[in-house]
Amino acid sequence: MTLKTKLNNWMVILLLNLSFLLLLPQTSFAQDNWEDITNNMQEPVSEVQLPDASIVIDAHNGQVLWEKNTEKAHDPAALTMLMTVYLTMEKIQDNTFSLDTTVTATAEDEAIAQLQTMSNNNVVTGVNYQMEDLLKLAFTPTSNVAILMLSRMVDKDPDQFIEHMNTKASELGMTNTKYFNATGIPASTFEGNYLLTNYDNAAYNQTTAADLALLTYHLLKNFPEIIDWTKETETTVLPDSLYEETFTTNNQALTSQAYPLDGLDGLLFFENGQINHYVTTVKRNGMRLISVFLNANGPDEGSTFRLNNTLLNKLFEKYEYKEILTAGKQKINNQTVNVTHDFYGVVLKETEPTFELSEDKISLKNSLPLVSNTIDPLEVEYEDARSNVEKNIEENRLVTWLLETIEITKTTILAIGFTLLGIIFLLMSLFIPRRKKVEKTSRPLESEITSRREKQKSQKQTWPIKETILFIGSSCFIVGIIMLLIHHLL
Repeated sequence: MTLKTKLNNWMVILLLNLSFLLLLPQTSFAQDNWEDITNNMQEPVSEVQLPDASIVIDAHNGQVLWEKNTEKAHDPAALTMLMTVYLTMEKIQDNTFSLDTTVTATAEDEAIAQLQTMSNNNVVTGVNYQMEDLLKLAFTPTSNVAILMLSRMVDKDPDQFIEHMNTKASELGMTNTKYFNATGIPASTFEGNYLLTNYDNAAYNQTTAADLALLTYHLLKNFPEIIDWTKETETTVLPDSLYEETFTTNNQALTSQAYPLDGLDGLLFFENGQINHYVTTVKRNGMRLISVFLNANGPDEGSTFRLNNTLLNKLFEKYEYKEILTAGKQKINNQTVNVTHDFYGVVLKETEPTFELSEDKISLKNSLPLVSNTIDPLEVEYEDARSNVEKNIEENRLVTWLLETIEITKTTILAIGFTLLGIIFLLMSLFIPRRKKVEKTSRPLESEITSRREKQKSQKQTWPIKETILFIGSSCFIVGIIMLLIHHLL
């Protein structure tokens, strides 16, 4: 085999590989490199202070912008109360009770409130507490007694409530979550005032960052009013009474706190001196993000706030939530369609979104992944708006292939122009006769000689027109074809 043959074979293999790569579907991936986030922080965060698991999703569509160890199981501790709040809000939504409904404290509630081993508010037997106050206390100061009083309103049987929690987790798609108690603290810790029959009283709940993000996504989507409670830096219950209490938030990223973050209006921070769990939500320029940190190491809780702030600021700089398709007639992938409604999504800034068409839906090509397959895919319905002429063209496979393959750019237009010009000149040359050669005779007549001389005098010397036009046409045609091949192969 000659060297020339080998080179040709390698060129063919290279072109085939390039073609294969171009045909592969492109996928967008969420960011996951902490070094990119921590390198430019003014106050460094050590590697041991990074959370074991973390995720950031878009609150509108559930798109994942950041993820790290999202399927690793953890004890969520006080973040358990997010499910208790969710089930309570469902009961309020279906009018089982309202925010004004009162809950009367029991002797067991008062005993739990006196436990020094957990976060609580003061509760007195026989005193009535409004549901709204108990919901506020669940967030600030993550009161365990308030959470249990809410759970009792949803299901009087504590075992039934845990079953309810696990059923709802399954419904939402929280596939790696298992609840054993309503508060995040094992039931055995409550000194006999909170006991379960069908569940292990010493067991800790288990969940993942992805599952908590999914729960928070549904919580904010279905009950956005909870932001009115989580954005407040102080919570006061039973005002102007003997039992009035005021609690200050421990979410230090809220406005006027130690580590404020622009747009942050919730949600929940937990720390026990050794680890921090953190769920936040931030809204800027129409885009709301949800972040979850699990097992961020203390005791420097400031590092968790600074790290979360830096991460979210970076993501807001890089991504935007915007209208990517307007309802009405659109040209998508060379097909005329009628988009049924406006289509929004999170995309990289300064990039034009591209789309894929299925039988009746348009989806965002290279979209960020969704936090769960239980969330509706990022797509919009459309109707065929093609004319009969367009349909006939698209049914012609050759024409369709050309339309999809040839990218119309300035270079393409120039190349096509050269090719068409070449064809025009070549066609013109067909209608121009060649110059006739004068045959020499051995003895021309004197009259012919005279006539020829007079004709030569009356006419000027001319160029071979047919040959010139033929040359120009051939040159333009060849240049145009070469430009097309180079532009679309490379």
